[in-house]
Amino acid sequence: MGLADVSLGHQRCAEHIDEVLSWRAESGITHVTIFVASIDNLSKRAPTEIDFLMRLAERVTPERLAAPSGRWQLHLAGRLDLLADSTARALKQAEEATRDRATGSHVTLAIGYGGRAEIAGAVHSLLHEEARAGTTAGLLARTLTDADIARHLYTTGQPDPDLVIRTSGEQRLSDFLIWQTASSELLVHDRGGKDSASGMFEAYLTEGSGGSTRFVTDKASELVGDTFDGTNYSSIHRLQRLGHRR
Repeated sequence: MGLADVSLGHQRCAEHIDEVLSWRAESGITHVTIFVASIDNLSKRAPTEIDFLMRLAERVTPERLAAPSGRWQLHLAGRLDLLADSTARALKQAEEATRDRATGSHVTLAIGYGGRAEIAGAVHSLLHEEARAGTTAGLLARTLTDADIARHLYTTGQPDPDLVIRTSGEQRLSDFLIWQTASSELLVHDRGGKDSASGMFEAYLTEGSGGSTRFVTDKASELVGDTFDGTNYSSIHRLQRLGHRR
């Protein structure tokens, strides 16, 4: 359950982002995606809340994610054209500032993001690319593969998640990474907050899902967190399985 004042939730999550990224990195995770706001959030939430969140993103992203001493290379996923000009500009500048980091650690901000919109945009991009190459509709229909579409997603080049952790207690994806999570496991946790989320995450890495599948941390490659309502919404990408599902 989130905080009564969602802006306090945004603020608290922003203040702890360094700490959250730190314990995820210590678990061997090299890719993190933070679900900041969906397209629906931008259109349906109160303007005051959205304005507060955008100003927070403008301040926290350069200060904490793109700081010269940071280890994370920043990536953006979403419709930046739906954001305020100042927000989009700050995010793009922060992304550019970390472009040459070669630490192997990657953090993606999903902001103005929607899974269906991402897929539609990928198809549009693919069709335009093939049209420029002179490919006929008939030929494309015969040769199109899911890999062709995946190549045009925001997350191209990143691994798909094995595990989705939602700590707000809601058993839905909320249009988040719906293409990428097609084969992911879902783990729902009904208590918000960083401590309970990290404890559950560590237990999953150690014990596996229901004891039927075991994982090791040295192959964990991505954890995704959604902090829009002051809770944590996460997915873990590619983990090495030591057992098999029964």
